[in-house]
Amino acid sequence: MNIEFIPIKPHEKHLVLKLFKEAAERISKKHIDHWQYWKNPPQEKVKWVEEGIGNNEFFFIKNLESDCVGMVRVLEEDLLYWGKQDEKAKL
Repeated sequence: MNIEFIPIKPHEKHLVLKLFKEAAERISKKHIDHWQYWKNPPQEKVKWVEEGIGNNEFFFIKNLESDCVGMVRVLEEDLLYWGKQDEKAKL
């Protein structure tokens, strides 16, 4: 499958929040409690999304027909989720 990464623009924030909400609803149906705050995200999570978009870290993943098949955030470090790490991840 050929895919491309399309940078998410600030006016598309609502789409990012919608994808997070849909993911939370899907995993909730599997009785997984992770990410349930995305159903009604607190302001700190909305700000996290806004900052990521502003830093060009969020991308839609689209196939060759331009269908959105996912979303990803790419960044050097994520202090909010992982804290300060002494070592870089290795491939």
